[in-house]
Amino acid sequence: MKEKSPLQRALDLSSNKLVSACAGAGKTYALSKRYCKILDEFTKYNLQKPKSEWLGYKNILVITFTKKAAAEMSRRIYEDLHKLLQ
Repeated sequence: MKEKSPLQRALDLSSNKLVSACAGAGKTYALSKRYCKILDEFTKYNLQKPKSEWLGYKNILVITFTKKAAAEMSRRIYEDLHKLLQ
């Protein structure tokens, strides 16, 4: 069986993830893609539940250690969602 790429492992929602790597390795990219994947799964879940049981973005916790990484992640998430909703 072929080993999963780091991005494929980050997008596996079967467990929580810790992304740790050197600068420039793609941590922010992977976390941004994972966030969007979680939002997509929440949408699928919500379509099957009453509105009172819906999950939303406030149910997702992403932690970074710098304001720069947080701003970059926010920008990437916004861009990905904007592309999906066009």
